Amino acid sequence: YKVINGLISTCCSRVCYKVINGLILLTCCNRVCYKVINGLISTCCSRVCYKVINGLILLTCCNRVCYKVINGLISTCCSRVCYKVINGLKSKCCSRVCSKVIYGLI
Repeated sequence: YKVINGLISTCCSRVCYKVINGLILLTCCNRVCYKVINGLISTCCSRVCYKVINGLILLTCCNRVCYKVINGLISTCCSRVCYKVINGLKSKCCSRVCSKVIYGLI
């Protein structure tokens, strides 16, 4: 796939749907297909994160880091990972710098 002018295709590791000028096309993706829109359209991004929108658990595009686990199910995409260990399970989203070490763990 990866059709060029409707005539030429090439071999890739993964198929993603992509919308160009209102047309749904197949595109070559060597990473992950996700961010589903209306159950039909996906896009190619480097990393998958779960995100909750209006009570629905959806996949979202994240080129950074997935973390901040809630109940072991939901993660979010942030620019930097800071560990804030709570019962040995959770990390926290941090947009600045991670620096406060407590007992070499937190």
